[in-house]
Amino acid sequence: QLSAATERLRSELCGIEPPASVASACYRFATTGDVAELDRIIGLGPGLTPSGDDVLMGLLAGLELTADAVPRSCILRAAVLRCLGADLEQRTTKLSAQLLRAAAAGRYAEPVLKFALALADCGEMPEPNEENAVTCATRTLLAMGHESGRSALAGVVLGVAPRLVSSEWLAPRRQS
Repeated sequence: QLSAATERLRSELCGIEPPASVASACYRFATTGDVAELDRIIGLGPGLTPSGDDVLMGLLAGLELTADAVPRSCILRAAVLRCLGADLEQRTTKLSAQLLRAAAAGRYAEPVLKFALALADCGEMPEPNEENAVTCATRTLLAMGHESGRSALAGVVLGVAPRLVSSEWLAPRRQS
């Protein structure tokens, strides 16, 4: 049922180029559930909301979304929350720290929330040439910030279904 939505998400995720350390941490998380490296990506990346923080915010949303159906999601979300720590404001920008604190409390930017809910509700395939809720929500989320929407989208998908995130995006890059 999700094949069309999956392919759309894969194509969008292939365009994301996160910092190598963010990709490496997400790869380890997706393959082992290890959150230790996620702690190191807080504040990594340029902008008012660094891409590492945007991925974590999306990841928190994805894990919260699956918490009832996948008990492991609650355990992983709690581990991600511990990564945020009391010193969050010293590790990233003020705006990003506020957004991560809000995500920790279950409050997300509207485009992130709409995408997560659309992803959870997708089951019916749209008619040919008809946009479904996932496609519409994806487009809205991708328009958020310069790269924030893409990174948040990757985080949500990583939390909901790590196998959807392309191996090219997650695979650790070789240092040049």
